[in-house]
Amino acid sequence: MIGGFAAALAPGHARFAGGIGENGAVVRARICAGLEFLGVQLDETRNNVHAPVISAHGGTVTVRVIRTNEEIMISKAIMQRAGFGS
Repeated sequence: MIGGFAAALAPGHARFAGGIGENGAVVRARICAGLEFLGVQLDETRNNVHAPVISAHGGTVTVRVIRTNEEIMISKAIMQRAGFGS
């Protein structure tokens, strides 16, 4: 499954967003554990303080934490499904 995600991602980029993705340092670390073969290397300090970029220098993948307003995203999706807006 991780291989499929890796193939779908833009090369060299990984992103975490939303409640757990933004605030779950332990979850992010567990997800990234064992992905060194893909070039994922976390900086533990950056990860623990929820920095915008949590990847270590020297890794080939930039791992980012993206601030997301989930309520707005859900509202937009509902409006689009209902035929309002673009």
